[in-house]
Amino acid sequence: MNDLLSQDNAPTKLTLLLEAAAADPSAPDKDPLWPELVQGLSTIWQGETIGTGMDLMFTESRPRARDALVSSFAKLALERTGDLTPAHQQKLSEYFIDLHGKLPPYQKREVEAAARKIAGNDVANLLEGKSPDNLEVHREYDQALQDNQKPVAAQ
Repeated sequence: MNDLLSQDNAPTKLTLLLEAAAADPSAPDKDPLWPELVQGLSTIWQGETIGTGMDLMFTESRPRARDALVSSFAKLALERTGDLTPAHQQKLSEYFIDLHGKLPPYQKREVEAAARKIAGNDVANLLEGKSPDNLEVHREYDQALQDNQKPVAAQ
């Protein structure tokens, strides 16, 4: 793993890390090297590579390599939110929503935490299966309605 992580060329590093992820038959949550693999992938996502990398979450056909990509973007969202432009945050939120139902339980928790950080509590709560009837946006709207219905004091 150290040899793979020490690669300076980002495309080569990405290829090698994804090949390593795909070749290992162990479950990611049982793999002691998984956190290093995810961290290594996460370091690749900088600047223009962020958008391209996000698209790989859908085009990567090897399940374990795809899981590594998803986890690396969850890590990026949680730890380096400032590296994501508003457009990146929107796209990544949409991708997390689209992928969420197909993820294993351990990864759903990662994605939910990342979504909470970049898209807010309502998105994360919906991903967690909470009722849409109790969203923050609804509570804020109801409060605004109540505030507007209060009588104005005579001047």
